Amino acid sequence: MSEQFENNLRGVLFNNDKRKSDASPDMTGHLEIEGTEYWVSAWWQEAKTGVEYLSFRINPKEDEEPAPASKRSASQPARAPARSPSRSR
Repeated sequence: MSEQFENNLRGVLFNNDKRKSDASPDMTGHLEIEGTEYWVSAWWQEAKTGVEYLSFRINPKEDEEPAPASKRSASQPARAPARSPSRSR
């Protein structure tokens, strides 16, 4: 017997170990909003100030695959594989 969980406004991201190019998402996953499921793709970016952040793309899950690779400009270097930012607890 499987349990049903309330997943509204929840989602997950995983490191993308199947990257096909430097423009492929660093992380992929899915989320649910009001019963509609979405694919989530995320890329590590770096602001001009040096601050790192995650940039997201969200597509309806009716699309069979997550969002394709972004168009990374020549000024945006390829990021290393996804990692967790350091957190103080």
